[in-house]
Amino acid sequence: MKKKLLYLFVIATFLFAEKTFAQKETYADDVFATEQLDDQGPKLSKNISFYPNPIRDKFSITNETGVSIVRIEFHSIVGNRVKVLFISDSNSLKDIYIDDLKRGIYFTTIYFENDQVLTKKILKK
Repeated sequence: MKKKLLYLFVIATFLFAEKTFAQKETYADDVFATEQLDDQGPKLSKNISFYPNPIRDKFSITNETGVSIVRIEFHSIVGNRVKVLFISDSNSLKDIYIDDLKRGIYFTTIYFENDQVLTKKILKK
């Protein structure tokens, strides 16, 4: 069941790759569900920026949402989680190294302290 939901997420993310969206995750009895947060999605998306993108070895995140980021996950185009970063300090958002990742497209999922989630697409050169 988890694989089907993950594939649906990846397909939906791929189809709407030009749109960044916010979602809320729910876990119950090993079932994963997301709820679109339409009223906060545009606000989160406009107040989070990655630079540079495309990325060579490192990038920075500007967070102007007023909500702290607690975790960043990197997923390959097929949905495999390839890297997880736990953020304890906003200064650690200035130099995020991804030189261990191969070239390609990745979906970066940002988890906020208020349980909101934002997904953005990055290109690793």
